[in-house]
Amino acid sequence: MTTDSEESSSVIELPEGVDAVLTRPAKSKRRRTVETGLRWAMRIILAGVFLYAGALKVKEPIRFAEDIRNYQLVSDPVPAALALSLPWLEILAALGVLTGLLYRGSLVILAGMVVTFIAAIASAWARGLDISCGCFGERSAGATNYPLHLFENFVLLGLCTVLLLYQLRQDRRAAAK
Repeated sequence: MTTDSEESSSVIELPEGVDAVLTRPAKSKRRRTVETGLRWAMRIILAGVFLYAGALKVKEPIRFAEDIRNYQLVSDPVPAALALSLPWLEILAALGVLTGLLYRGSLVILAGMVVTFIAAIASAWARGLDISCGCFGERSAGATNYPLHLFENFVLLGLCTVLLLYQLRQDRRAAAK
């Protein structure tokens, strides 16, 4: 059995430097401004890419349906249905990221789409298909540079992930208050 004096002496005291590291100081106004600017830049880039891609595909649904069909992953009438709906989903999710309406859901939708694009591109590359990716409508005509397209998609997935993780952290902090 220990006494009160023995228990208090067994408590480990941390040096001041360690304690200062463990209790984070509040972020400076300048750092918060930079972080906010970076998040906005990421949101604008992500939304811009998907707004642009979606708008180009909406203008040419038949060409986009052919691009989907060339991946040889789904049979008719799925490519036609995807060509009519996928560009609008890209546009709406991009607007959600840009405006903040249904923000987390929009990020999840875009991340899911990018993962699907990565899988489709990797599958086509592994099977040696010489196709147009269909990413940007007529602008992406010609043979696909698979490594470049995979890199671009991983960058987009990274943007989605960083923005989503930051938002989840903010939500957790707000719930703790």
